Amino acid sequence: MLRCWRRKPVNCDENLIAFEEEVALGRIGCRGKGMGWVSDVSLSAAEAETHNILEDAYNVSPRVGVAWQLFGPMGRLLKSGAFIAGCPQQALARVIRRHRFDAKLLVLSVEPNNTIFNIAELTSAIESSTIDDISLLYRLPAAVPNVEWRAWEAHWLGTVHVVGQSDVATRLNRCISVACLKVRPWITCVNAAGIDGRVVALDDLSDNSEFKSYLSDLVLQGGTVAYAQTQLNFVSELPERNVADQTLSYTPIHSRHDLEQWVEDNRQRGIVNAVVLGDMSLLAMLLEASCVDEIVHHITHRVGDADSSVSPCIDLDRWTLSHNRMMGDVSRVIYQNPAVNALLQ
Repeated sequence: MLRCWRRKPVNCDENLIAFEEEVALGRIGCRGKGMGWVSDVSLSAAEAETHNILEDAYNVSPRVGVAWQLFGPMGRLLKSGAFIAGCPQQALARVIRRHRFDAKLLVLSVEPNNTIFNIAELTSAIESSTIDDISLLYRLPAAVPNVEWRAWEAHWLGTVHVVGQSDVATRLNRCISVACLKVRPWITCVNAAGIDGRVVALDDLSDNSEFKSYLSDLVLQGGTVAYAQTQLNFVSELPERNVADQTLSYTPIHSRHDLEQWVEDNRQRGIVNAVVLGDMSLLAMLLEASCVDEIVHHITHRVGDADSSVSPCIDLDRWTLSHNRMMGDVSRVIYQNPAVNALLQ
């Protein structure tokens, strides 16, 4: 029996497994280049001209991508853009002001929130323009604190409506929704163990190309990385900058105090997506502190180092198995916190 969980959960969503696998690997291209899932979204003819905003968000980051489009008279596209949630964002407000006399429709992949946009700056730009219609492809859950935007929306003279709120848009904005609700980053913890239950350093699996590509993709979509001392050697193999060309910070975690300080620092920085390169001890700490939303556990058929410690037994009975994949002699198992789905209702 593996020492990272007590039993295998049975509440496994096959559709979620397939989607999460593609999201994690970033292997779905844009429409016309192999992207199939966006074309499956049911949109009316009137909405068809704006649905590719989901593609723009996805192509920037399948986890925390945000996209927008600005239209003028007769449905003419004036400008579009995409970015990673949590990165400083002033481009949209500047574009609106530049086109303030001919902008009519603003389409957003997700409802504005101060975690994603500067609401005061965005609403000021909208009010200074001729925009009279805003389309949202995803409305954040009602539980998400969003007083500033919703109060402005209630009094704005224009129209704000939600286009479809498809399953794709919901899944695409899962990490963003949780980060906005918890007011801290979505945290993914990555760790590994041998079939004998002993701790395995991630560096020992770096000769597995799919494993290394997966980890690099996760890190590239984030804003910060924390790591256990046992994973120090692997840090040097990871990217220095994310897809937004921002410098990634790498922070060692030695204690519960270090963990809490790291989470608070990233909360203040507005980071939306974070990765922890952990071992089973750090994972146990994350669980105890309720500071982990996703666990990516790797089981290798290689026997652990005789000098390495045995992984502690961690209860994941109530966690949802969202993905299971074999990669040569390594098996990847992904669990998501079931509380996440409850929060998003």
